[in-house]
Parts: sequence; C-alpha cells; structure tokens
Amino acid sequence: MPLFRRGTIALIVGLGFAAGLRAEDEGVAKGGPIDEITFQFLPPPIDEARYSIGVFDAKGKLVRRLHEGTLESAFPAALNGLIVHWNAKDDAGRRLPNGHYKLGGYAVGPMKVTGVATKGNDWLADDPTLRVATVEAIVALPTNAFAAAVRCTDGRAGLVCVRDGRVVWHVPVESGAGRGEATLGLGGDEFIVVSRGGKVTQHRVDSGAVTETGESAAVRSLAAEGWKLEGGRLVQQAPTGEVVREWQPGTGEPTPAIMAPDGPDRIYLVERASSPNWERLRGIEASPGNGTKAGWRTFFERTIRVPEKFDAPDAALTLRVDLVKNPLGPRRGGQPTLTLQAMADERGSYLGTTDGLRLRQVSTVKGLRSAALAKGGTKGSLRFFQRDAAASEEFLIEGVDRIMAFDVGGCEINGRGEVLPEGEAPEPK
Repeated sequence: MPLFRRGTIALIVGLGFAAGLRAEDEGVAKGGPIDEITFQFLPPPIDEARYSIGVFDAKGKLVRRLHEGTLESAFPAALNGLIVHWNAKDDAGRRLPNGHYKLGGYAVGPMKVTGVATKGNDWLADDPTLRVATVEAIVALPTNAFAAAVRCTDGRAGLVCVRDGRVVWHVPVESGAGRGEATLGLGGDEFIVVSRGGKVTQHRVDSGAVTETGESAAVRSLAAEGWKLEGGRLVQQAPTGEVVREWQPGTGEPTPAIMAPDGPDRIYLVERASSPNWERLRGIEASPGNGTKAGWRTFFERTIRVPEKFDAPDAALTLRVDLVKNPLGPRRGGQPTLTLQAMADERGSYLGTTDGLRLRQVSTVKGLRSAALAKGGTKGSLRFFQRDAAASEEFLIEGVDRIMAFDVGGCEINGRGEVLPEGEAPEPK
C-alpha cells in the first residue's frame, strides 16, 4: 500500500464519485506543516450550480470552509473531475491535529432572493442604505431644513441633511478617540460643525462635503427662543419666566430627549421610549397667539420602531428541506434531507447549514441581531427574516429544492505527518 509522498498521486474510485489526493510534503514531522493535499471529485449533476465544500473531522465537526458559493468554472479541472486543495489547516490558519478528515459539501442550483418587506424604520424609505439606528443631535438650518448626527447599525457615524421633508444628502463622519454622542453647531448659514469624540469637522450645508477641521462655530442659542425640556414636556418661556407655550406627548408615546429650535414657533425633537427600538424625530409647529394651549402641527416625522417578533408564527433558526438525490452516490436509502440555518456575520446574512457552511448570501446588511427561517408558500421556497437595530426585513428565497449533497473524499494524517487515502494504513517499515 503506497504512502502519499511528494510527486505521487492516487485515485480512489468509489460508487459514483472519484477522489484523489496528493501530499506535497514528504516525511514531515508529527504535527508539522503539510503544503497541500489535492482532492479530485466529479461535479454533481445540478445545472448552473455553485459549490460549498468543507472539511470535517472524525466527529463530523466542520473545521475548514474551503469553498462557499463557488462556481464550477473557478475550480481547476482534471481528467476525472474538478480539483480541490487543502493545506491541513483550519479557518484560523492553524495546523489541525493528526487524524481522519472527510471533505464534502453541497451543489446549490440557482436561487432567487427577493426582498418582500422592510418594517420599523422610516429612514429607509429615503435611502435603503441609510440604516439609522439612533439620532444623536439635530440642528435647524435655513429654508425649512435641518441636519442630524446619526449612528448607523454598523457602528458608523453619519451626518444627514433633510430639506422640505426629504433627505438630500448623507455623509460619513469621522470620530475622535473620546466617548459620548455628537454635538452640532452652525458656522453661519453655509456650514454645519460636528463635534464627535473630540474631533471637530466642518461640512458644507449644500453637500455635506468636509471643508476643514477646527473649533466649533457658535451654536444657535436655545435660550434665545426660550425653549426647554422639563419633566418630559416641552416648555417655551418669555424673558420674564412666564410660560408662553407648552407641549407634551400623549400617553404611552416616547418623550422628548433632544431639541433644536427653528424660530419662535417651530422646533425639532428627538423622542425616545423606555421600550427598546422606538425613537422618533419630529418637527412640530405651534399656532401663533394661542397661549399655553396652542395647537400643534407635525410637519415632519421619521420613526424607528423595530418589531420585536418576525411576521411568521413558525419562524425559527432552522428549517428542514428535501435534497435532490445524488445519482452518483449510494443507491440505497430514503429521501435525503438537510437542515438549513439562518446565519449572519460581519459580512451579511446567509442561508447555510447547521454546522456553519454557507450556501447562499441573502444580504450584505451588517450588525444583525437575529435571523430566522419559515416555510414559503410555494414548492421550493422559504421565507428568510432578519433584524438589526434599524429594521426588520423579510426575503423570499426560491430554489431551495435544487440542493444536492456530495462527497469529495477523505484522508488520514498519521503520527509521522504522512497523508494516506481514506481507510488506508501505512506499510510496515
């Protein structure tokens, strides 16, 4: 029985598949480096498939993701199929212990991902990329406009300008090393001054472009208009201390936390509720001359109120689906199945397996708090739900009935660092 050493290759032919492997290093020490092990496999008969392939240890645990959503054209070709390389390391680049390893995965046919609904955030109607989680500061601008310092769900800070009720621009803002929320000021009528974490930047009102870094200009004085927040209500006082106007939210409504006056009769408010995921930015206007019982009109509103539950009673982290039976695999056995899992990481959300192999990317939204799956209304479909601090979203995924499992092969890395084909022991010396 041959050992697999430098420059040699063996081909293992099994029922319906072929796998070959080659160890590029000869005589490596126990636990030492292995440059490369090469496997060969026949692609499963799924049209326009993408391949996800992983390495599994003797206990069936996924220890390395070799390919996820890879097209067939990206694999090197051989006479007996496609080639996969592995260097005996895990996803963190660490050499794995000696032992038995198997390679396998899934061929995934074309899937269609369609956005169905987005709930809980009015800002996304202005721009789907504007995932505002909270408003930290506001300042009124000339000509029916305001600027807001915001924090987005991916942790980035931003500056948003709203004019005549719609977002006209939004830009990222650099933060200093200090902590705390942003503050906003005005540099005349042409500039917005942002101070965040000890770093001060000046932005043009018409575009948001940064013009310079320096000290903050004078902020429009709140005291000049007599506005103040007092016990969860908004009060406007005359210079004599007499209350001119007052306003307070309704029962169960969020209470004002930040304000930005826009003259004697108009003011912008950021309101927050004690329950999580509920924040509202409003512009309200008082009818002049009506005293403390003045009527109030809302002329602008953006609400963030993310639902705490997904819109499906059967939504769960996992969902079992039927696989397409692989004609190249074992002929015995019943209907093959796979338990799919809703997954999320720093790059977005995915449809994957319960052991962590990603099959299809669903979105590029970062910072997700939860995700779930539910049955779709048609054959081969499912519903994918995800939620972050900005919104709750639903997608329809079609084509989950075009997934086929397949084996690539296996190997044994023995105590001398020799790589052997699956089930083969070294010759005695």
